[in-house]
Order: sequence, then structure tokens, then C-alpha cells
Amino acid sequence: VEAAGQLLYKINGAATTCPDAGATGLDCYEPMFFYPRPEWMSKKYTAELTITQEMADASFGGEIFYFCHIHSKMSGRIIIQNADGSAVTTADGSPMPKPTPMRLYAPALGSGVDAMCGTFDVEPFSGGGASACSERFLCGSLDSDFEKCMQAISCKMHVEMKSKTSPDFANMVAVFMQQMIPHHANAVNMANIVFKQVPAAKISAALEKDGMTNMLMEIVNNQNYQIHQFRNYLAGLPAEKKSEIRTKGLEVASAVTVHLSTGCGSPSAWLSLGESRQLSACLSRLEYSEIVTRAKMNDPPIPQGTFPPYEQT
Repeated sequence: VEAAGQLLYKINGAATTCPDAGATGLDCYEPMFFYPRPEWMSKKYTAELTITQEMADASFGGEIFYFCHIHSKMSGRIIIQNADGSAVTTADGSPMPKPTPMRLYAPALGSGVDAMCGTFDVEPFSGGGASACSERFLCGSLDSDFEKCMQAISCKMHVEMKSKTSPDFANMVAVFMQQMIPHHANAVNMANIVFKQVPAAKISAALEKDGMTNMLMEIVNNQNYQIHQFRNYLAGLPAEKKSEIRTKGLEVASAVTVHLSTGCGSPSAWLSLGESRQLSACLSRLEYSEIVTRAKMNDPPIPQGTFPPYEQT
């Protein structure tokens, strides 16, 4: 929906007038949300959608979809109807073709721990959850909801920064983004916990001119947008590159079968449990292709269990 007369973004009730306004004004409207919170709060923003027959004819069987350019998974479906509430028809009044409905992802519904914390997908990492960490990330007794929420999100980040990162030495940008997604998600969850658990008056009083509220909102908005950009980059990698990234962890893990003649240690001994960590550090300094090449020159693999599971992630 980009044609003139169908969608128009307005600021303070007026169409935008910047040089990049175009037919809809989006390129003047959207950048405003990256301004400091007091700045964009001083204005009123509206988006006006006018349903036209042309739009209905070009729709997906009478349905159109909207999404957010800034935040991932803020999308929805709009079902177009005739003025009398009946199913939309074509210009000549005939029924609109009905293709197979397009599926949207399941909406995020917070419950239990997530409802209490104001977070998303954190419950498995909370006390007693299937993915809960034995490691403590906060001092003290952890007997308040706030502490339990903070422990759970730190556990989630800790686990995901290990398990959702490929040892892709060839594409360091991709690895950076894989690491930053759980890191940023943790910051967003942390800010949301403060919003959920701390009275608004206390947040407002923490810094001058409601600075703490502004800061928390900026964390949520800016880091969610950056997550959005990271996901778009990773999703846009060529299929063969994605396959390489997914499998490279297995290939590099197999590199521990390299006889120590690689230069990472004594040439006359296979790895012991203690030495494997030292070799891992050594291998991490080598180029990926060099590691795999050396690994393929090996004979027998190291016995099962010699390489610590932590190092294989």
C-alpha cells in the first residue's frame, strides 16, 4: 500500500513535507522515532489508511498485512469488507478470489514468569525451568520477584550466547550479530523488568527530567531495532552460507581430532581432558580453513568424551 490517496503518515495532523516525503510521507515520519523521547512525545503521530477498490483488487483475497520497519514481529492482518459489512467483492460486484490464507507467526503471549517479569520467552530459564542455570548471576538470597526475573534473563543470555553462535571464523560480522542478539534481548528484558516491577513514580524520580524513563524507552526501542537489523542480515545470507554456518560448529568440534603435530601442544600425545581447553584456545587463533585442513589429515579420532561439552558449543 504505497499509492497516493491510500496511506498517509501525518505529524500533528498534517501531511509531512520533508524532501523525502514521497506519496505517503513515511520517510519523514519514521525517523522521528529515533529522536530522544521528549522530542517525539512533543508531537502527535497518525497513519491514515483509506481502503480503495484498487487496493482491494490487489489484496490477498481481501486481506492486507501490515508490519513495523523498526521492531521484529509487530505485524498483523487487515480484513477488507464492503461498506455493509459483507465480504469484499471486486469492482463489478463478483466474489473476490479466495487463495489459501497466509499464515502469520503465533503471537507472543506472556504468561507465568513472563507475565510477572514483563519479558518474553524467559520462563524456561527461571528457577525450576527446563533451562534454568545453576550459576548465580546476582548476589543475595534471590527471594524477590525482581531478583528472580533478573536471574532468569541473565541465564537466558548466558545460555543463548553459547548455544546460538556458530564458530564461523570466515564471517565475523555474522558471529558478532549472533552474539549481539541475545545480548540486546537481555537489555530489553532488563528494561522491561524495571517497567514491570518498579513503580513509575520511582523510575521518574531516579534521574532529572524523567531521564530514567527516557533511557529505558530508548534501550527498548533502539536495541529492538538493532536486533531487527541483525536478524534481517542473517536471514539474507545465501542458503549455502547459512548451511556452512550451521554445520561449521560440528566441523570445528571435529578439529580436536587433530594430532598435536598441528603445533598446538606436544607432537607425541593425544589430548587429555585438561589439555583440550588449551588446544581449543590454540585452534581459535587459527584460520577456519587451516583448522579443517589439519583435522582432515588425522587418523583416529579422540575417544568419546575427551573434549568437554562446553568447548564444543
